[in-house]
Amino acid sequence: MKSPQSYGTWKSPVSTEMITQEALTFEDLVVDALRGRLYHTEKRPSDPRLIIVDTERKQDVIGDQYHARSIINGYGGRVMAAKDNNIFFTNIPDFRIYKATDGHCEAISPARPEWRFGDLDIHPTQGIVVCVREDHTNPAASAVQTSLVALDTEKGSVTTIAEGWDFYADPTFSPDGQRIAYTRWNHPDSAFHSMQLVVADVVASDGGIALANEVVVAGEPGKSIAQQPQWLSDDSLMFIYDISGWGQPWKFTIGASARPILRSPIAEDFSEAHWFHGTSTYAVLSPALAICSALSGGLTKLYVLDTDHGSLGQLDNPYPVLKQVRALSETSVAFVGSKADQGSAIIRLTLLPELSGSWNTKFEVVVPSTAVDLSTDYMPRPQSLLLSDDQGRSLHALYFPPTSPDFEGLPGEKPPAVVSFHAGPNYRPSAGFDWIRLLYTSRGWAWIEVMFGGSTGFGREYQHRLEGQFGIRDVNDVKDATQQIIELGLIDPRRIALRGGTSGGYGVLRSLILHPDLYAAGTSYFGLIDLRTIHEATQKFQMHYAKHLVGGYPDEIPEAYRERSPRYDAEAIKNPVLLIYGKLSPQVPFTQIEEFARTIVSQGHRAEVLALENEGHRMRDTKIWRTCFQTELDFFEKIV
Repeated sequence: MKSPQSYGTWKSPVSTEMITQEALTFEDLVVDALRGRLYHTEKRPSDPRLIIVDTERKQDVIGDQYHARSIINGYGGRVMAAKDNNIFFTNIPDFRIYKATDGHCEAISPARPEWRFGDLDIHPTQGIVVCVREDHTNPAASAVQTSLVALDTEKGSVTTIAEGWDFYADPTFSPDGQRIAYTRWNHPDSAFHSMQLVVADVVASDGGIALANEVVVAGEPGKSIAQQPQWLSDDSLMFIYDISGWGQPWKFTIGASARPILRSPIAEDFSEAHWFHGTSTYAVLSPALAICSALSGGLTKLYVLDTDHGSLGQLDNPYPVLKQVRALSETSVAFVGSKADQGSAIIRLTLLPELSGSWNTKFEVVVPSTAVDLSTDYMPRPQSLLLSDDQGRSLHALYFPPTSPDFEGLPGEKPPAVVSFHAGPNYRPSAGFDWIRLLYTSRGWAWIEVMFGGSTGFGREYQHRLEGQFGIRDVNDVKDATQQIIELGLIDPRRIALRGGTSGGYGVLRSLILHPDLYAAGTSYFGLIDLRTIHEATQKFQMHYAKHLVGGYPDEIPEAYRERSPRYDAEAIKNPVLLIYGKLSPQVPFTQIEEFARTIVSQGHRAEVLALENEGHRMRDTKIWRTCFQTELDFFEKIV
């Protein structure tokens, strides 16, 4: 029987030490189709590297001196390709491509430290790897050259096969190797605004390959995104296209026009924002069958798709978060999945046909993360909330209630709440297992994730609401969502804490400035306080991101950058605020944070600063996580 006790004061077995316990994280999956073997990359707490692992055999593929990571576009992504027991991968810090065979690794690309590689695919019959290359001969962001190149794995020669556009992604050979599909886009668009899908013939050229007869399949600059091509057969492919306003499955056959696979669009996104190369939200099982994931209300659905007739059958899915869906056979896929009571794991899903013509499913954990040594009775289940913004449009949030097998709140009492302001800002929060969230919900706090306008997974219009409105639309949406959740009777209106990191930390500070009567306190992790630094400290991929977010460049609309910079409104912050910042950050000079805090204190209000001596704009050292999260918990418990 549960004991009545005031919300926010429950005794909990979850500690900040548990947050920093050893746990595996999984980045990518790749399948060697010839051998039927699955490989993955994993990050281990005691090791800073990304390691390639033979998934079934649980054996490392690369030695201790290798780090399988790509840094193209600043975020990287797909780092490896596999064929006939050979793994090709990008390595840092030398930025070369290596071949790993039976535990032996050798560099096969030239020693050119100014080159960066990523998004690899291997030709099905020839020893050729096609990938994206960034040339940093001139390291200025505007001068970096991006192209598609072919690497001869025997000779080590690198040949450019597509150039002239600012960005390339998704190179994918057809099963017979006679064609290739890829995507491209140009500045000032980002990959969140447009991507164009191209198919070309692969022809022999000077002992290597070249491209001929290029056909633009779909995607128009500034208007639509065509991404994630996967071949259904030698002459037809599937891709995800958002021309309807939602990322939907489409099909293209050589000699014909592209067409939607579904009979009519549905209000769900079958794609992800292209932050990372090689993202895969679906897998082709056969020319007429695919397994697809789609986002609905911030949670993931799974479908079986008949690519010939457009029928869509929903599957039971216990994983509200999943990524990197890869085909293993004509009836099975692997993916990285997480749920509320289970950390990230590699999952095998097998389709089991039924006499009725529908499908049953079997989910198996192939590689778990470190076991969660805690009863699932402490783990909250997310509730998807459909709310409305100040213009009457849909606004989405996830609500995680206080959860404990030992305690319940006092009669008539509402719980305090942590409102989490997600980063990106064109991204979305996860509904999967999260130790930090659990730290609070197990103590009797509610936890709220608001998918403000600009968040991904809710269609093109929803994502583009943030255009020119960064620091306004996101802040107002979080305010409106919080107020409506108060009206639903789910939280105590006097006990609301706000937290966020990087762009989310910026949102916290803007919220405390604009809506001081709503929040009791806030924590900003690395949040920007001067918006001009978005434009000044960036790489090629995000060169024009600030223009889209703020509505122009700093020299065009300096007043907007100043008006939306918390640095110049510190005196307006009346609520207690905790500022957690690295002393080495180029985006937020620590002297600015010290000045910011002094101004708040000089007005008679509370500002505490936690200075991270050897950190920049992220927390790289897991040893300091405990200090940060414990400091924040203590801060909120004292004030809220």
